[in-house]
Amino acid sequence: MNAAWYEELGGWRIAVAGLLFVLAGGLFVASLQLGHPPEAYGYNTRDIQLARRKIDAAIDSVFIRQHVDPHKVKTRDACVIGSSVLRRESVIEAPADFVSLVFNFALQKEIVPLGARLIASEHTKDETVVMHVRTGGVIVRTLVFIEHAGTDPSVGSRMKSSNDH
Repeated sequence: MNAAWYEELGGWRIAVAGLLFVLAGGLFVASLQLGHPPEAYGYNTRDIQLARRKIDAAIDSVFIRQHVDPHKVKTRDACVIGSSVLRRESVIEAPADFVSLVFNFALQKEIVPLGARLIASEHTKDETVVMHVRTGGVIVRTLVFIEHAGTDPSVGSRMKSSNDH
C-alpha cells in the first residue's frame, strides 16, 4: 500500500489546522481590542450611575428583609474597563437561614422595574453564590455570598469593609 497520498493529505490537514488556529487567535485578540465602553452603545455613564444608586437601595432593602447582617458585608468599588462606570462588589457572609433562590427572586422583583437584570450562579465547590446585576450594558453590582466566614480567606481579604453599600 502506497502511503505517499496519506502523508500529503496529513500535511495539508496540519496546514489548514494551523491557519484556523492563527485566525481564531487573531479574532480573539481583535475582540479584546474592539471592546467598547457603554457610552459607545448609547448608554450615558451618569444614567448608569444613577441606576446603580437605585439598585444599591433595592439591594439594601432585600438585605434587610432577608436578615443579612450589614456587619457581614464587605464592599468595594471597582472600575469597569474602558468606562468611567464603577461596579460595586460585595462579599457577604450568608446568614444560617439563607436560601439563594429566595434572595434571587426577591432581588429580581426589585431591580427589573429599574431596567436591570440579575444573573446568578452557584459554585458548590467554593460554597459561594455569585449574583451580578446588569444595567445599561454593564454589570454594576456583584454580590458574592459565602456560606461560612473564612471559607476562602482570599475572597474576604481582598475586600475593604464598608457598611454603606
